Amino acid sequence: EELDLAVVEQVLAVLDRAPRCSIAANVSGLSMQSVSFRVRLLKLLPSGSYRRLLIELTETAEIEDIAAAAAMLERLREQNIGLCLDDFGAGAATFRYLRDLPMDYLKIDGAYVQGAVRSQRERKVVTSMLDLARSVDAEAIAEAIETKETARLMEELGCTFGQGWLFGVPGPLPGLS
Repeated sequence: EELDLAVVEQVLAVLDRAPRCSIAANVSGLSMQSVSFRVRLLKLLPSGSYRRLLIELTETAEIEDIAAAAAMLERLREQNIGLCLDDFGAGAATFRYLRDLPMDYLKIDGAYVQGAVRSQRERKVVTSMLDLARSVDAEAIAEAIETKETARLMEELGCTFGQGWLFGVPGPLPGLS
């Protein structure tokens, strides 16, 4: 919880210093199910609009109180914070989260993206994931885009967003000197 809160604090500071920047913060499912985390997170986010903030929910641990987590995510959404299910397809609770939690984006796990380059069968799996994202009114983001070939394939399959080394390497946060 402490790490997730520190990350969100840092992200908010960057958003204040870099007004043209959008940034995502990963938050674990373990933190999201904690009442104290949710209370402290809401205190970090005074009422307002955070259109440039995206919260990515990771599956480090399965959320037990899914109703409370869903209510919290709805509160974040009311503040125009984007919500993303990270590493879609990698965890055991993926479909439960998709069914019960409001998500704007599904980030397709990089192993599936890389597999789609090598195998027609895995390409069909990614196509199904993209169809599933559309069916729940979520945008899909393909992870692990490292080559133009992979980017081209994801675009051909209908994925409009991508993340990976092809587009940029890790670096300092914007607005830091």
